[in-house]
Amino acid sequence: MKLALALEEAVANAINHSLPGAPPPPSLAVRLGIDVDSVAAEIIDNGRPFDPTGVPDPDLTSSLEERQLGGLGLHLIRELMDGIEYRRSGNMNILRLYKARR
Repeated sequence: MKLALALEEAVANAINHSLPGAPPPPSLAVRLGIDVDSVAAEIIDNGRPFDPTGVPDPDLTSSLEERQLGGLGLHLIRELMDGIEYRRSGNMNILRLYKARR
């Protein structure tokens, strides 16, 4: 369930933030892998380059009125997953999320 929630957030981020304004046609694919030790998902899109691993954690100590909008989805992904990796290959963003099977 944790991977499903993190995957949903990552795909929504790609659709809402990476793909708009990117050269057509838009492309987004999800690859899933399961082995004895872990489950992994790769989100591959041809949107604008964006490395979510470089985004700082949001300030969770401020009141809601003082906080900037956004960033909580990435925070949620980081909290749910055991690892997050990003790379750019050609014109493709590749975000890998993985979770150990315990």
